[in-house]
Amino acid sequence: MFNLDNFIRRAVKKLVPYRVPNVNCVLKLDAMENPYNLPEDILLEVIKEIKELKFNRYPDPMCSDLKKIISSNYQIPEEWVIIGNGSDELILNLLLAFGRNENKILYPYPTFEVYGIIAKMLGLKTEEIPLEKNFKLNSQKFIDYEEDSIIFISYPNNPTGNCFSQEAIYRIIEESNSLVVIDEAYFGFSDKTFLLDVQRYPNLIISRTFSKMFSLASLRVGFLCANPGIINVLLKVKLPYNVNSFSQIVSKVVLSKNSYFKKKTEEIIEERERIYCFLQNVEGITAYPSEANFILFKVENNQADYVYEKLIKKGILIRSFKNISPISDCLRISMGTKEENDIFQEKLSQILSKAH
Repeated sequence: MFNLDNFIRRAVKKLVPYRVPNVNCVLKLDAMENPYNLPEDILLEVIKEIKELKFNRYPDPMCSDLKKIISSNYQIPEEWVIIGNGSDELILNLLLAFGRNENKILYPYPTFEVYGIIAKMLGLKTEEIPLEKNFKLNSQKFIDYEEDSIIFISYPNNPTGNCFSQEAIYRIIEESNSLVVIDEAYFGFSDKTFLLDVQRYPNLIISRTFSKMFSLASLRVGFLCANPGIINVLLKVKLPYNVNSFSQIVSKVVLSKNSYFKKKTEEIIEERERIYCFLQNVEGITAYPSEANFILFKVENNQADYVYEKLIKKGILIRSFKNISPISDCLRISMGTKEENDIFQEKLSQILSKAH
């Protein structure tokens, strides 16, 4: 008799599906999305380009035109770049190409959950390295692993929002016998990067996404920079047509509008600092400094769940971490527009005044 259970890989049996809650709220401030949609003039340019798109043809498998723009914008040779269907696919490809049973996949904790999820999905061994006080990175604990490892570092870190010490990261790159992947998804909000270091260190890999700074979360486009030896191995596991033609065209248009997105990024940073100052002065709240487009804050007296649920009832969705032990009493707000952030301030103040 057929038994589906007999066909499921052992590693997959242990997994719990990664579910994004479908909560119907007017203000969605939970997913670190850019609050600004593409403006009318950029949309018109996209439409003009799309009119020339041959929908009956496969996309360029190497994303050649998009790679040229990335190469020009970031001063990285084209052969050092690979394009992916979002950062998630690039992480998957890295672990497909380089993850071996004898390797350990190392990452700080807490950090972006997808590193561990994909590694476990592939049956790889993972090790979470707890962050120290004030979410500092303990570089020595990464270096102490003698076996070959793949190390993921989110920079700035999601969900804590801080950039780890550059000195600590350089130590890991130089002293560990590991591939080091620095995920710079939130680079635009910190302006700190290791991108040009890929040409100095053969074990360094940088990943970026267009979802945050460039308002393209819906299109799922990201890129990875590394030495050509790494890129050539990744090409062996990359699916042939992984980035669709529409996403390639829109990304090319958007990347030609750097000045607009730089201005919007500065607005988001201004809002981040304003909301951080507000949270610092709210009784019962401890806000943590951020260099990303979100702020993590602690709610005293085990009130995080209460605040989270009350905000939902008022039409505001932020992120709860009740199942992540080091930050189970924390919530995270993604920066919205000024008007959205004003509403959050007002509603949070109302909720906390009643709680006290």
